[in-house]
Formats: sequence, C-alpha cells, structure tokens
Amino acid sequence: MVADALHARFGNALRLVPPPDGRPDAVAVGRLGARLLAAGAGIAAETLTPVYVRRAEAEVQRTGERFEALCTRFDTPGNLS
Repeated sequence: MVADALHARFGNALRLVPPPDGRPDAVAVGRLGARLLAAGAGIAAETLTPVYVRRAEAEVQRTGERFEALCTRFDTPGNLS
C-alpha cells in the first residue's frame, strides 16, 4: 500500500519483499527488535509513541491525504535497518 511512497523517498536503498514472504509476523518483528536492541537502538518504554502511517478514513475524507508524512526519525535508510 505504501510501496510507491517509500520508493520515492528512499529509492534504491529500499528493499521490499513481496507477499507472502514480505508480510511481517510476530517472529519477524521480534527478530528485528532484537537486532536493533543488540545494536544499541533501544529506548525507554515510557518514551515510545505510536507512528501511524495510514490516516483514519475520516481524515482521508476530510483532507484527501491517505498517508501521514514520514516521521523524521525514519528519514534515512540507515534508520530502517
């Protein structure tokens, strides 16, 4: 759903795996989290805030925009690994 926007933003630095293998599951998310934590990317739980990529349908109807602007924390491809 957001592949075109991500490709526009990150170009060839982005690798997408098509479904069904590209669908995240609990194991994949856990492994990614463990990898980030081992690399020192952990933060205190009380500082976490949700990042919503897709707007609620009411917001889409009101603004005409389906996706939120990308969070600056994820603006560089290096922050996605």
